[in-house]
Parts: sequence; C-alpha cells; structure tokens
Amino acid sequence: MLLDAVGRMNRDTSSAYGYLGIAYADLQQHHEALQNLQEGLDINMELLGPQHPYVAYSYTDIGAVYSRLGRDAEARERYLLAQKILVMQYGPIDPRTVRVHENLAALDIDPACRPPAMFQ
Repeated sequence: MLLDAVGRMNRDTSSAYGYLGIAYADLQQHHEALQNLQEGLDINMELLGPQHPYVAYSYTDIGAVYSRLGRDAEARERYLLAQKILVMQYGPIDPRTVRVHENLAALDIDPACRPPAMFQ
C-alpha cells in the first residue's frame, strides 16, 4: 500500500523497509530481516548518497542481524562502514557513533556471553 501511495524511491518507503527488517529480526526471521534492511539501504544510497547518516543506520541494522546470526565478519564489515560515516558526520563521541563502537566491541566478546547487538 505504501509503495502505491508514495513509490519506492521515498524516505518513508526506506524507513518502512527498515522497520520491517527490525521486526523480522525480533521474530528470528533473519532472511526476511536482511532482505528488508538491504532494500532500505539500497533506497537510502540512491536517494541520499553513500555518506548520509541514514545509510550508516542501515549498515548498523544489517550488522546487528549478522551479529545475532553469529556471522561476525559480515557484522564487523557493516559496522565499520557505519562507523566511518558517523565519525565523519557527527564525530567519534556522539551517541549515534558510540552505539556502533559498542556493537563493534561486542564482537570481541565470547558469543555465549555477548549482549544482543543494538539496532540504530
């Protein structure tokens, strides 16, 4: 319905994909989560460009799903992409950047003791 109303290339649409992705992740439906989060990322990249904070938030959310799946290398890759953008946009101690630092640091903790990755 949203696609019919506003079209694919719209921030509301990319946000809807992001929210759906997080909801699917919370339901342990990780394949669907990654599909929706990737769709939101693709829209954000095209609409806003690769250095926009919303792109970084998409990378963070995708990284969180990979972390929850135990796919640490893929999580780390997404977190590093997000970190680069957020440090450039907000600096290293902004709370939005710190969340990514925390997610990265958690990857170095034994998975059995690791807190769940945080979504942006």
